[in-house]
Amino acid sequence: MKKRVPPATEAFRILTATLLSLILPLSFLLLARVCVARYLRISAATHNHHDSFHLSSIFFLFTEHPIILQLLVSLITVSCLAHSLTEFVFAASIPSLEPFERFHLHIAWILLSFFHIFVGLGVEGSIAAGVSGCGFGQQRSFVCRVVFFLGLHKEMMFWSRMVVRPVVDDTFFGFSKGEGWADKVAMGLSLGGLWWWSLREEVEAVVVLPEIMGVGAVGFVWWWLYCSTASIGVVMVAKGCISTVGVIFRRTDASEGESRPVHIPWKLQIEPV
Repeated sequence: MKKRVPPATEAFRILTATLLSLILPLSFLLLARVCVARYLRISAATHNHHDSFHLSSIFFLFTEHPIILQLLVSLITVSCLAHSLTEFVFAASIPSLEPFERFHLHIAWILLSFFHIFVGLGVEGSIAAGVSGCGFGQQRSFVCRVVFFLGLHKEMMFWSRMVVRPVVDDTFFGFSKGEGWADKVAMGLSLGGLWWWSLREEVEAVVVLPEIMGVGAVGFVWWWLYCSTASIGVVMVAKGCISTVGVIFRRTDASEGESRPVHIPWKLQIEPV
């Protein structure tokens, strides 16, 4: 029997999980601002305007050595892409094993702590330095933006399910409560608000500026992260189209008096009415 959770506790849990889930899209915002800061610093040095652009010591470290943050974001992106393509890499039955569940919880705590420290210090440093990616990402089409947003939303849901929710549930209740519709709505609205507020105008600097500066090792990682996230969005669109076709064929068969299941090329199966 599931324990009854007080409404106030449940509301606070949803708020906490939503705020922690925003760390992943904020990490893309930070990567975009780091990319802009590197571009501005290189431009100032090229034109011998050494006094025209200054960075705080913390944010300077991010612009010089962004590899740790890139590795953390790459880990989540690759895992989410693999999960989207296979739908069985992270099976729901595996975390039911107690030793793996505790190990997964420890890894989630470590990842969440690292992300929180890096993103918190980095975003604060970018604000103090006055760095913004606005004006560098206006070259992408509306379709590209929609696909990237869908991919980022999928990554955020994956990040929340695999990292944030185990930590929050264990802290609040000592057991995994599961994800409800309120969690999904809260995360969707929060990501939409962040996207409209700043992310949609800044994040494309991650792919635009490396093309301007020349794609080096660091620029290639930024470009690859953007394209991988967009690829996740493409996969989500393809799955949505296949599901829609499956529903249409099911209704067609029902209208002709036939009743048989329609198989989708992943674990979802639509049963006949």
